[in-house]
Amino acid sequence: MVNVFKFSKYRELIIFFIDLTLVALVYGLTILPLYYNKPLDGGSLLLSVIILLLFYAAFSMLFRVYRSLWRYAEMREYAICTVSSLGAGFSYSVFHWFFLKWFPFADNLLAICLASIVLVTYRYIYRMYRDRMIERKRAQLPTTNKLERILVVGAGSAGASMLRELCAECFYNIKPVCVVDDDPSKWGRMIYGIPISGTIAEIPKLCAEHDIDTIYICIPSASTAQRRQIFEFCAKTPCRTKILPSYFSKMAYPVDINGHMRSICLEDLLNREVNIEDTPELRSFIKDKTVMVTGGGGSIGSELCRQIAKSGAKLLIILDIYENSAYALQQELLQAGIPPQEIVVEIASVRDQKKMEQMFHTYRPDYVFHAAAHKHVPLMEHNPEEAVKNNVLGTYITANLAEIYGVKKFVLISSDKAVHPSSFMGATKRLCEMIVQSKNSGETEFAAVRFGNVLGSNGSVVPLFEQQIREGGPVTVTHKDITRYFMTIPEAVNLVLQAGTMAKRGEIFVLNMGEPIKIVTLAENMIKMKGYVPYQDIDIVFTGLRPGEKLYEELLLDEEAVHHTEHDRIFRANQICISREKIKEHIDGLEKAVATRNRDYLFFEMGQILPNFKKNHYVLPTEQRNQNIVPITKGNILPLNQMEKVVGAEAAQ
Repeated sequence: MVNVFKFSKYRELIIFFIDLTLVALVYGLTILPLYYNKPLDGGSLLLSVIILLLFYAAFSMLFRVYRSLWRYAEMREYAICTVSSLGAGFSYSVFHWFFLKWFPFADNLLAICLASIVLVTYRYIYRMYRDRMIERKRAQLPTTNKLERILVVGAGSAGASMLRELCAECFYNIKPVCVVDDDPSKWGRMIYGIPISGTIAEIPKLCAEHDIDTIYICIPSASTAQRRQIFEFCAKTPCRTKILPSYFSKMAYPVDINGHMRSICLEDLLNREVNIEDTPELRSFIKDKTVMVTGGGGSIGSELCRQIAKSGAKLLIILDIYENSAYALQQELLQAGIPPQEIVVEIASVRDQKKMEQMFHTYRPDYVFHAAAHKHVPLMEHNPEEAVKNNVLGTYITANLAEIYGVKKFVLISSDKAVHPSSFMGATKRLCEMIVQSKNSGETEFAAVRFGNVLGSNGSVVPLFEQQIREGGPVTVTHKDITRYFMTIPEAVNLVLQAGTMAKRGEIFVLNMGEPIKIVTLAENMIKMKGYVPYQDIDIVFTGLRPGEKLYEELLLDEEAVHHTEHDRIFRANQICISREKIKEHIDGLEKAVATRNRDYLFFEMGQILPNFKKNHYVLPTEQRNQNIVPITKGNILPLNQMEKVVGAEAAQ
């Protein structure tokens, strides 16, 4: 290993001296026979050789001959070597003819032509020797070691480079079998002896015919639509699939392509490009500001904290009720080099009005990103009073305190489940949006950002599928036709911050989520990503829709329409005017319903607030609706009805 390392380290120098030695020998052996019966000055010959070698050295550096990896040598490398050696020899011959004139010009040209032939020939022999050794070692593999049979998608420069590397490198257990490409002019041709056998649509047929083990997608410049189409054909096979990253399309002469092939990841399954922007406007928006993130230890909240901390916030307040996740995030940020004085962790609940008021009074944040919420649909269907306390009252308390303590911007993280809610959780998120919409006056600028599911968030379908696949299945899907919008967590948070810069007066911003994805398709693709065959190696079981669950999600209410903003992936929904008094009335009604601990009454009250929220599994007696109920806020430092008066007075000023 040490010897190989030393050779690799001094490889260019060794080959350089081999070339100079061969040039000197060929030149000398060509000149000497021409003067076998004539007097020859040995000093003149030696000096001529030295001058010739200087010309060769200069031209080799000029043409970067020794930067090429000769194990991948093809026509381009041979051409460079030929042009460099002929250029050096011709320049020397002209120099010799003008200044030295020891040997005839024709003799020098003959010598340098022979030298060029020798340099190219020994490189070609080395390449042939390597190819022969590779084939011999492949033939010596034990019969138990099955060759991995490869189908390459794309007969362009990246696919050709991949085939060249697989054929030239010592991948003894990999055998390229065929190539597919949609360019009809390439069909029937060959690349390095590998046939171009058909179109991308023929991937399933070719994989079956040739017993393919792995598909290599080598089209780094492919658009999202093209990649999606290729994935659909690959998904019809039992083969593993790997893809060449898009950054290879920007490399002029990439090498070690096989080492950079990666498995299909969840981001590849989205129906659009994943784009995260780091603009000067966004950095200046956060820089030197005090920012509070509620629910800072959650999936969205923690990524908000990461991007805010890296944007140069003066102080980041991570507020969460769950200490473990908040502590883990704090340690992660410290390890990333964020100064300790720029991070503070507060363990608190947004439902605790007294503690929240203390936080606002102590830190006086410039911005608040409100991500604290209960989000699990079935759990909140079973525990609706907790959804009201945490989602609705927590948002109401935090939003009111933001106004009282002069927060510049308040951004609510909402959900597509707030649109025509069929679940109680979705209904609470819609009411949270209404709280924000009512805050359309005053100094604090409010906004809500509405988007769908994020890939890999805590408790979401993706980690559940991953766990079920690890355990050998089955993978559980509620319905074969259920669809959802998906976005990566960093992408969603980046757009939330972008929307925060545009927040003015209680707007709801809607993110462009692309096309919805069928959950069963997502499950099938995740199984294939792990190298298994759906319904054979790992089964998929349909369990039925859960309480409150919809077949598909929407991003807009019927009365809403979207308008473009300065960001092409963020839209502004039509503003729906809601008075503060009406919101106060809704909050009071829900407080009374929660205090009764009667879930039917709570569902009824939510249905009164949101007519689109349909619940038909209860019957609520009239006398039960009219009973006198004590609000749950009794004993708080600042009761909600008093807080509303303070906020109203602040807004009036």
